[in-house]
Amino acid sequence: EVSFDQAATIPLGIATAAIALYKPEEGAINGTAALTPPWEEGGEVKYQGQPILILGGSSSVGQYGM
Repeated sequence: EVSFDQAATIPLGIATAAIALYKPEEGAINGTAALTPPWEEGGEVKYQGQPILILGGSSSVGQYGM
């Protein structure tokens, strides 16, 4: 049971985690981990079996990165 207000914050947390992990669009300010996103060709299996360290995993954004 999630309230409307709580549910409204889910896309923000997911988008923030995605922006931090994946490569930026052309012309965007670079400050990301520059990983290939899973929705691009070859991205779904590119990092398979490789560990990742997520700092701040107890935060709302960190939970989406896990």
